[in-house]
Amino acid sequence: MAAFSEMGVMPEIAQAVEELDWLLPTDIQAESIPLILGGGDVLMAAETGSGKTGAFSMPVIQIVYETLKDEQEGKTGRASIKTGGTIFNNWQMNPYDRSPAFAIGPDGLCCQSREFKEWHGCRSTKGVTKGKYYYEVTCHDQGLCRIGWSTSQAALDLGTDKYGFGFGGTGKKSNNKQFDSYGEEFTMHDTIGCYLDVDKGQMSFSKNGNDLGVAFEIPQQLKSQPFFASCVLKNAELKFNFGGEDFKNAPKSGFVAMDQAPEGHAVKSTQAGSAKVSQVKATSNSPKALIIEPSKELAEQTLNNVIQCAKYVDNPKLRNLLVIGGVPAKDQMAALEHGVDIVVGTPGRLDDLISTGKLSLSQVRFLVLDECDGLLSAGYTDFINRIHNQIPQVTSDGKRLQMWSEAIKMLKGEYTVRAIKEHKMDQAIIFCRTKIDCDNMEQYFIQQGGGPDSKSHQLSCVCLHGDRKPNERKTNLERFKKKEVRLLICTDVAARGIDVHGVPYVINVTLPDEKQNYVHRIGRVGRAERMGLAISLVAMEKEKVWYHVCANRGRGCYNTRLKEDGGCTIWYKEKELLSDIEEHLKCTITQCEPDIKVPLDDFDGKVTYGQRKVLGGGNYKGHVDALAPTVLELANLEREAQSSFLHLGYMPNQLFRAF
Repeated sequence: MAAFSEMGVMPEIAQAVEELDWLLPTDIQAESIPLILGGGDVLMAAETGSGKTGAFSMPVIQIVYETLKDEQEGKTGRASIKTGGTIFNNWQMNPYDRSPAFAIGPDGLCCQSREFKEWHGCRSTKGVTKGKYYYEVTCHDQGLCRIGWSTSQAALDLGTDKYGFGFGGTGKKSNNKQFDSYGEEFTMHDTIGCYLDVDKGQMSFSKNGNDLGVAFEIPQQLKSQPFFASCVLKNAELKFNFGGEDFKNAPKSGFVAMDQAPEGHAVKSTQAGSAKVSQVKATSNSPKALIIEPSKELAEQTLNNVIQCAKYVDNPKLRNLLVIGGVPAKDQMAALEHGVDIVVGTPGRLDDLISTGKLSLSQVRFLVLDECDGLLSAGYTDFINRIHNQIPQVTSDGKRLQMWSEAIKMLKGEYTVRAIKEHKMDQAIIFCRTKIDCDNMEQYFIQQGGGPDSKSHQLSCVCLHGDRKPNERKTNLERFKKKEVRLLICTDVAARGIDVHGVPYVINVTLPDEKQNYVHRIGRVGRAERMGLAISLVAMEKEKVWYHVCANRGRGCYNTRLKEDGGCTIWYKEKELLSDIEEHLKCTITQCEPDIKVPLDDFDGKVTYGQRKVLGGGNYKGHVDALAPTVLELANLEREAQSSFLHLGYMPNQLFRAF
């Protein structure tokens, strides 16, 4: 019992586990339980009998119980939001005035819905009744959305009744189901400004700072009504800024940020909003955890394990449900009506209940794919994707579902190898964000038959980073220059000043966390009028990575809480980094397909990477060419830095390490 308790497992669960004769955690339990309890994702693989089921059952039970306990005690995860008609203290999007599949981030500002067929909307926690106000919304992807203003009487599907006024990404404004052309289309990376002049009775919008003119005249009968910031989404994500951060585009003269509204203008949660609170809490068919198994036998076995581990968990008692074929569906639907917290089931019956609305995924915090290889080989890939897309990225209690950090790392390794093989790279520099990432990539290449000792292999490589001894760094660089190995794996700091003539390729396994370093990286190719190709692997989901602030710089540290919560991890958001890099370069970086082939039309089909451009042939002008003068100047400045690096050790103030 003590061994499991030391990992943070509840005493009630540890007591039940002891009765199963699990006296000590297995290797996979010791690795995964602290990670899951700390908020991390886990991708585990081990042989039968290694304790995988217990490894995910124990932390899932504990976090589901803690979530239910918080709800029981009236805790919402946001101290500023109260229910039952009290005044909201902060300008945020309202978790109690939203559609079921509308997700809101912990900050109350990042919003998302991953429904493909239906619109889902939300209103802000407060409204205004007089004055001139402004807020901004930034689009994070290419999904569909409408943004604007509505009264408390409006439908959450903004712009479809007389109480809601919206401006959509298609360039149309809408009110009372009347869609008219207005302004311009907008999409990912665009920022929309929303203006409300209650005194004049006008609403208007801007796109990236450009005023689009008056969109709506407020009807006389609505001028006394409070107006809330509103939006409606279809498979989209965006972020609100009510003035808590600097606006990307300053508002017009006379307009102020919404969070500067006098407290007297704040509006209490409406009866409609209060009714929605009851509706959300009373939803019985919305489990907190969904465990999917490839067979009925495994589902029954897993449920029995969950029941045993939760044997002494009480007040509230967890409600479990087995969803498999061969059992009357009416019995399962009856259980759903009474309420469930953890559902274990097989794809067939689960799909039936989910597609008919009998089982809701709106509150799922944990999605477990047990025996995932069996699920995929049985042809359930489409089902899994549909399920994942229906689970909101943020649950109503404000706690963000964790992304697939480990899966991202594995995919990036596969895509790196795919890029090397697709372009038959005979020499390339591969940039990783951290020293441990470099070591992991080297090990991955070794597993594929390459490595530092496989001179003729396509994945022959050496590493260059601050943890390698000076003589090793110098030797490895020389081996790469002499083409004794094909690939040089390095960090940003290690690569400063590397000047190897004719390097044809660069692969950015992870984008740099400083946009200026992107220039340093791609500057390794295309030198001296030679053509080069830089490929960046960009994760569209944010990744949880280590950021050790502890005294021993990460040695033996398992504190997976976020840095702002006293932990040693941060979220790494490459999608946003890519946007920053493009803004810095003042150009759009070409996106290639998953096969990583570069469209020949862009290069007139006359490119041989690593060789000089053919005089008179090809008109390609990309960001590498545009930055050539800057890169040349930087190369001269960096040679001295690299010389110092090769002879002196380097130890950063903070250690980054992805997991």
